Amino acid sequence: MELAALQALKPEQVRTLLPDFLGQYVQEPNANRKVVEDLHALLASWTDVQLASLLQDLQVLGEAQQVYPAHPLGQQLSRLWAGPLLSSVQLTGLEQLQSAAAAGPTAVICNHTSYFDSTAIDTILAQANQTALCDRLMSAAGPKVYSSLFRRIASLCLSTLPVPQSTSLGHTQRLSRRDLARLALNSVRLAHQALADGRILLIFPEGSRTRTGRLRPFLKGVYRYLDAENLQVVPAALVGCNQIMQIDTERCSPGPVSLAFGTPLRVAECGGGREALVEAHQSISSLLPDSCKPISGEEILQ
Repeated sequence: MELAALQALKPEQVRTLLPDFLGQYVQEPNANRKVVEDLHALLASWTDVQLASLLQDLQVLGEAQQVYPAHPLGQQLSRLWAGPLLSSVQLTGLEQLQSAAAAGPTAVICNHTSYFDSTAIDTILAQANQTALCDRLMSAAGPKVYSSLFRRIASLCLSTLPVPQSTSLGHTQRLSRRDLARLALNSVRLAHQALADGRILLIFPEGSRTRTGRLRPFLKGVYRYLDAENLQVVPAALVGCNQIMQIDTERCSPGPVSLAFGTPLRVAECGGGREALVEAHQSISSLLPDSCKPISGEEILQ
């Protein structure tokens, strides 16, 4: 289903078709059944006005370079869809994120294995009764996050900030150096303002999903997002999402997931954003199992 087709439906048609549309991305029969049943019940509880509000947010999402706040109904939708896909959850170091977020501006730096990563983080924290933290999370999102109806719906679980994807990544759309620099500087400015306003910035500095499951080098330009006043960086290691949603498909199957937060790093004490980015990479590596650690001798920044 395309976004335009969804927008053209009457409210009752949306309530009927949207759960089945999202359910097709869940392969395992029992999980599929639960997702579809729960989503039908959820959409039946929404008024036409609420449903129209969700569809309007979907329509404009990602069109401009600005912060798009998470839609409360989108959060409900995403968490009901994702919950059955988390067959088990191991969450450690939550107090590290809590203490950093309570102290001031905070960014979370996480490894990237799947398009499911942001949704998993939101769902794990929500299941741990950390909705206040979820509501503050804002993901730096590349263009592919907004490229389809399914991805747009998934992105509504978090606030997002569209950022240009590095032209060093061969599969991305090429931008001129001038256009890339202009968009990148503006996204950094918006990110710093959001941090000052109390948002928690979530960044996947590898720039694209790992194909091997191992932590890859970070894009060195990410350090600019970390050069914010009084910023703390919380390293995060996420494992298992690439088995739930594998690299070559968006169809999902339930699986175990672990999320570990490491000791916060004060950017000023690290010597600046670039140095903090290096230390975050090393910290994430220490939190990951051996099969996910980076290749020995590989560069940390690229």
